[in-house]
Amino acid sequence: MKKPVVFIDQLAGLNPERFGVRIQEEFSYWSWRACAIANVAMVLATEGLLKETLYDLVCEALLMDGYAYKNRHGVLDVGWKHKVLCKLLEARGLKARALSRCNLREAQKLLEEGKYVILSVKSESGGHMVLVKDISEEGVTYNDPYCFGGYGGEDVSELLTSFKKKFLGKGLAGW
Repeated sequence: MKKPVVFIDQLAGLNPERFGVRIQEEFSYWSWRACAIANVAMVLATEGLLKETLYDLVCEALLMDGYAYKNRHGVLDVGWKHKVLCKLLEARGLKARALSRCNLREAQKLLEEGKYVILSVKSESGGHMVLVKDISEEGVTYNDPYCFGGYGGEDVSELLTSFKKKFLGKGLAGW
């Protein structure tokens, strides 16, 4: 990604009002599950299309049945459906497509074409999503929306071998 990307953290600097809620329980529940939504918000903000809060985007995605609370294997709290994340971008005039069985070479090509690339990765607590900004032979640079106080997740650099171990082979592209 060549364009400077606006960074947005999923915890909204630990500020429920900035996240868009007035009820602490809503903030506590959704902010920890909002990584994908924060990545979509980064794309929208960079394009000058973000007019709402993270919680507004959460609610919009929920109305589209966008969160998988349980999968067919019985796994609970699976995460955001990539097709619904694409719909959030498309509703604001962007194009998007879900990437299933994606490899890092394909993701790198999409970045070279000027597209935004959001990839699914393993985290300590399960699944997570990051906005990838660059992929080289040495490593991957990305924005990780999971950070405290609104900083620490921008321009994270990781060795390619390390990133490959946690990459889940799927994500989405927007342009």
